[in-house]
Amino acid sequence: MDLSNKTILIRTKKLLENSSLSQWTLSFWISEFKKEGRDLREMGCYQLKGSKYDLWDYTKFISYMENERLEVRPPNTKHEMKRIKQSSLLVKTNNQQERKIII
Repeated sequence: MDLSNKTILIRTKKLLENSSLSQWTLSFWISEFKKEGRDLREMGCYQLKGSKYDLWDYTKFISYMENERLEVRPPNTKHEMKRIKQSSLLVKTNNQQERKIII
């Protein structure tokens, strides 16, 4: 996203498009923030009176992601674990085939 434009706050829809997050993930992060008793402005979310949409400071949100959301959660279902194992096996076999072709 080009940060040189004059737009300071963007709507949630635009934030999700720019950051490639799902609505569910963002909602989960917001609920975690509220459970901890933290202010959503730390995340870059502004809920202004008279506006029916949450407005976001994109640079502050990216900073939040860089500082607090670097860890990757492990798979939480057996199906997801199986899919990851299959994909890693596929990558491994493809790499072995490429080595045989090079040699």
